[in-house]
Amino acid sequence: MDDDSVRNIVSAAMAHKLRTDMDSETDVLYIHGTKGNEVVSSKVGKQLKKHYPQYMVICFDGYKHCEAAIYEPQKWLRYVDEFLER
Repeated sequence: MDDDSVRNIVSAAMAHKLRTDMDSETDVLYIHGTKGNEVVSSKVGKQLKKHYPQYMVICFDGYKHCEAAIYEPQKWLRYVDEFLER
């Protein structure tokens, strides 16, 4: 993965803006870590719950932003697969 790809991923992951074209019944998966971004994660979680009551949240306690996806991708993918199969 080159530097531009990493920058693009981080930029996309840090864009905490809800889409306006999604139906309130849309299934939403929100995965976050708690280390270093607890306040932002909490705010995003509250907004998601308000707009998408059926959202699913996965919290990687003690992980930094994107840490699980980068360093433990199989663990991260298990949660994504579980969400997609519901």
